[in-house]
Amino acid sequence: MKRILMVIAQYYPVVGGAEIQAKRISEYLVKKGFSVSVITVKKNPDLKSFEEINGVKVYRLKFLKIPKVGKYILLIYEFFFLLWKGRNFDIFHCHQGLGFSSIGVLVAKILKKPVIVKISNTGERFDLNVLKKTYLPGFIFCNFIKLADRIIYLNEKMKEELIRNGVQENKLLKISNGIDTEKFRIVSEEEKMKFKKHLGLKEKLPVFIYSGTLQKKKNLNTLIKVADILKNEGKKFKLLIVGDGPERKVLEKEVEERNLEDFISFIGKQEKIEKYLFASDIFILPSFVEGLSNALLEAGSCGLGCVVSDIPGNREVVENGVNGFLVSPSDVNCFTQRIKMLIENKELRDEFGYKIRKKIEEKFSLRKIVYSYIATYEELMSKKPDFNVQRIYN
Repeated sequence: MKRILMVIAQYYPVVGGAEIQAKRISEYLVKKGFSVSVITVKKNPDLKSFEEINGVKVYRLKFLKIPKVGKYILLIYEFFFLLWKGRNFDIFHCHQGLGFSSIGVLVAKILKKPVIVKISNTGERFDLNVLKKTYLPGFIFCNFIKLADRIIYLNEKMKEELIRNGVQENKLLKISNGIDTEKFRIVSEEEKMKFKKHLGLKEKLPVFIYSGTLQKKKNLNTLIKVADILKNEGKKFKLLIVGDGPERKVLEKEVEERNLEDFISFIGKQEKIEKYLFASDIFILPSFVEGLSNALLEAGSCGLGCVVSDIPGNREVVENGVNGFLVSPSDVNCFTQRIKMLIENKELRDEFGYKIRKKIEEKFSLRKIVYSYIATYEELMSKKPDFNVQRIYN
């Protein structure tokens, strides 16, 4: 039985894009007979220092909230913990090219274990840029990341940024985020009406949905402005904002000031996002920055009409005018027009939905992504892979 060590700064029940992917991949690997452990940070004192979640062993390292030096104490603690535990594993799999993962790479190299790092963000939130700003001297931690045997990227922009930062191109490998296409599926019209009724929504009312964290980089002010325009034009609809985050109170205040309470509902963080997707017609994602959005993959897998910002991560999934619409993040009028097109043209909405679902089945299914990782593990452990990584991914 192969033993995989996942290294990630935060893990379930903390949920974000990287955390969701780490959990999905870890649990799928367990189902395939791998032994998987996770090393992460214990920022919430209510969480256990060790527990097993769906077959995945989770170790949480205590974080001391000491100004300026707490983050360095954590990395020293992590270093010695990994030296102690790490020798029991066959490969290190680090998520996000940030400080916690940089120590994972360093220890893997000391222990002569193969190690991969998955980069999570591009643009202004590009992992190595954040790493340089977070720690002093940041370039040393970036050099630790560059020691990895394979560095996983999600889109071509991310690849360009890695090469520009001195990463050797022969270390780079594209493996996307994965989605459970059986869990996130297209429902019939009859089922959709039942889900709407269950959630207290009017059956014939168009339902838009945004799901994800409520942060400035998600550009949710644009979403509220779009809703305001549609309301003033006399359109009837419901916008569900599913998720939580630091911008929630600001956004709720703006909704109140624009008298949009009857049109926009803040749902909060939800474990079972699929029931909200099943009840929805159109997915909207106006983000300034995405690596590769889990929310977009989930919505697309459910066959929703998608109107999303024209940024590198979203272009991996949406082809403008083919299986959805791409819009400049700050173009409120274009967002409004594209959403109106999908409200008024159910045939187009359904066509986009089936096409994006097909693309996700072909390129982003969780099974395909996990098997790409397994092939990479086997390659790095100097065993002949049972399958070719690029053949599976493509």
